[in-house]
Amino acid sequence: MIYLTEHKANKKKDGTMEENKMEGFTSINVSVKRNPFCQTMQKTEGTVCEKCYAKRIYSGQEKRYSENTDKFLCENFVPEYINRAIVRIHSFGELYNKLHFQNILKLVRFNPHCQFTMWTKRVDIVAAVLKDEEKPSNLILICSSTYLNVEGLLPEHFSKVFTVFGRKIINAPVINCEKQCNTCMKCYTATDGTTFINEREK
Repeated sequence: MIYLTEHKANKKKDGTMEENKMEGFTSINVSVKRNPFCQTMQKTEGTVCEKCYAKRIYSGQEKRYSENTDKFLCENFVPEYINRAIVRIHSFGELYNKLHFQNILKLVRFNPHCQFTMWTKRVDIVAAVLKDEEKPSNLILICSSTYLNVEGLLPEHFSKVFTVFGRKIINAPVINCEKQCNTCMKCYTATDGTTFINEREK
């Protein structure tokens, strides 16, 4: 079975609970440690990946994310039913190759009842696959800007661009990524009129 991450409030070292931006949401993630692209980007100055959130926060889930990786890199991938209304693909993790994305598309098509939103920097992989395949209507593609404080362009096939700005950047565009996803929903609604979503660095 694909491992689903159920986002809940975070427990702090002092035992108290703090809000999790994605509390109440479900996501599907893969290993950052095994992805050559992620490893290269973590060493590239100025990128969002240089401060990899997955590496810092979710290293304890590596075994499960590695198992998900194996599933999505399988030539004989069999999609399964996902009993959710909304699923995020890649709260942490990134596309590995064309096969990975093709298998994600199989999963999305197998679950037409579910709204999927996928974050990726691998515009090249998306373009190569969607040259020959049609994007399912229940998949929103969000281009995750590579560099901190640099708003990317909207690529073909994508609905939105997500950019992170540092806390001290005063000339950033309007920060419209709200504190809680479930009260915002900009990333999960294709027709809300929002194209550029900007967040303050955690």
